[in-house]
Amino acid sequence: ILTKAKEFLDSYVKGLNPVVNFPLRQTKDDLQNATYQELLNIPFGKVTNYSTLAKIMETKGALKHSSFSSLRIGQVLSKNTLLIFIPCHRVIGKNGDLKGYRGGIEVKKYLLENIEKAI
Repeated sequence: ILTKAKEFLDSYVKGLNPVVNFPLRQTKDDLQNATYQELLNIPFGKVTNYSTLAKIMETKGALKHSSFSSLRIGQVLSKNTLLIFIPCHRVIGKNGDLKGYRGGIEVKKYLLENIEKAI
């Protein structure tokens, strides 16, 4: 797993489109697992926003209370400890604001502007 993780990171910092081809640990929270899996569908170099991600999750039945969907997504993403592998940095505010990031807003900005060139 460590070799595959290193290969992923090497590809990532070169600006390539790495694919997670190794198992990521599952949490005990089904919403977290479903959200993390959905994050893997966001293409390299692209972003989405909390509202859009919440609507996708709601459509798939993962969110029960749509009025709190964006907030719930934000809460789930704040628990992500595999920051590059599960790309929560690709989720931004509806108006383009970077919002929170466990690794810090400057790191999120760096990842999007310098590696993924998405913003």
